[in-house]
Amino acid sequence: DMSCMISPVSASRTSVPRGTLMTRSVPSLPKPKTFVPGRGPKAYEGAELYCFVSYAHINSDRVYPIVEQLMQRGIRLWYDDGIEAGSDFREFIAEKIRDSWQVLLFASHESIQPGFVRNEINYALHCGKPILRVNLDDVELTPGMELSLGGMQYVDATEPGGDYLERIVRTLLAERKEKA
Repeated sequence: DMSCMISPVSASRTSVPRGTLMTRSVPSLPKPKTFVPGRGPKAYEGAELYCFVSYAHINSDRVYPIVEQLMQRGIRLWYDDGIEAGSDFREFIAEKIRDSWQVLLFASHESIQPGFVRNEINYALHCGKPILRVNLDDVELTPGMELSLGGMQYVDATEPGGDYLERIVRTLLAERKEKA
């Protein structure tokens, strides 16, 4: 039993740059039982170790079904719906990154652009958090993201068959075991 935190963030670009060919993307998974448009499954609340998951909010329709699948495999997840109205969002997110044991980055054409996802990844690296990148699209990292993430492992979620879910779980469990 382990946990992950989800932090939906707005991407600074809402469309793919002109001339970019999107050759592959995450295949559609069944909608989660608890799926509500604009919201994901019930967020984890508790004091146990968790993994912080960073993604561009515009990708929530592709991320939430994966999150549901990970939750069904015993991974605890937290979403921003746990942030109280009026609280300092940036401070809260920084605290959650700092207190996490792992960062799970959903990389897409939108999330690799400058913005909150990059800020989260930079802070996670500053805090010494291991990062597992899950490619939602067939993305080429920007030079800045390549500098930060180039040598780190990743899972390609664009591959047909859905085997990527098991690879994510195995990697998170192995990292979690090291932190326990």
